Amino acid sequence: MSARTAAKSWLAVLLSCASFTAAPAARAADPPAAAARPEPCEAARAAWRDDPVRARAIEIAKCEMAANRPERAAEALAPIDRAPPDDLPEQTEAHRLFVSARARVAAVYAETDERDATLFVDGRSVGITPLADPIFVSPGRHVVAAKVEGRARVERAVDASAGGTTGFVLRTVPLRGSVIGFDQPGDQRDVTPRESSKSAPILIAGGAGAAVALAAAIALNLAANAEADAARSAQQSIRSAGGSTTSCAGAAALAASCSSLRDALSRRDAFGDVSVGAYVVAGLAAAATIAYAAWPERRAARRADLARASIHAAPLADAHTGGVQLTGVFR
Repeated sequence: MSARTAAKSWLAVLLSCASFTAAPAARAADPPAAAARPEPCEAARAAWRDDPVRARAIEIAKCEMAANRPERAAEALAPIDRAPPDDLPEQTEAHRLFVSARARVAAVYAETDERDATLFVDGRSVGITPLADPIFVSPGRHVVAAKVEGRARVERAVDASAGGTTGFVLRTVPLRGSVIGFDQPGDQRDVTPRESSKSAPILIAGGAGAAVALAAAIALNLAANAEADAARSAQQSIRSAGGSTTSCAGAAALAASCSSLRDALSRRDAFGDVSVGAYVVAGLAAAATIAYAAWPERRAARRADLARASIHAAPLADAHTGGVQLTGVFR
């Protein structure tokens, strides 16, 4: 075989190998990217953004119902349905569509403890709190989340049923002071209730003294009334015997009745005077006890604050510097 013939043979082999390897490479090339699927109701929503009237909202609702998304249809019709009723055919049609969509979805009334929180349902933003209308979701489990700028996102799972309604408040404000930045010594506030510095024995003694004095005053008053009744009985006896209650002198037969009258009158006056004094003591004791219990504890609280005030020292040192860090709470 000549050199020219051998060269042609090797060239044919190389060309066949090149064609064999090029064919799979061509077959393995990526197919052209498929065009993104358009939003089914985007045209109707764009028309509503250009001209936000009832007819456009009804077109959106019809499109969403046809796309089997009744929750978005209810969302589009809710502002019309809560508007004051009128006799326009458009509102009647909107109400009919809303009732049809509402029967297939659940209404979620989600609020936040702070305004201007962004609400999400399954990752889709649905507005800024407070919302004018509920959030409409399809039956099943959904995750409602709220996000306030600078704070952690909070979430809540909801089990929705067709035609149902639920509501809740998402708490975006943390309840722990350290989370919202009030964890430095200068910002701390002691909110633990202080024990009262009022003496319990004094309060008990004052209340008991007032009660005893009142009971004694009532008993003495009853005794004075009884003696007054006895005096009236003695007077009646003297009058029945023909005597005079103004003077018992010279009436030996009425001596016993006159003596009983004088004794009864004396005891009535004594019991009455002591009863009045007991009432005064009871009132003073009660007033003093109430005043002691209600008196402000400013000085005691101030002493307690001073006792709790303290300074904490912590050494600071590294390879080049050193010092002491002082921290404390002062009131």
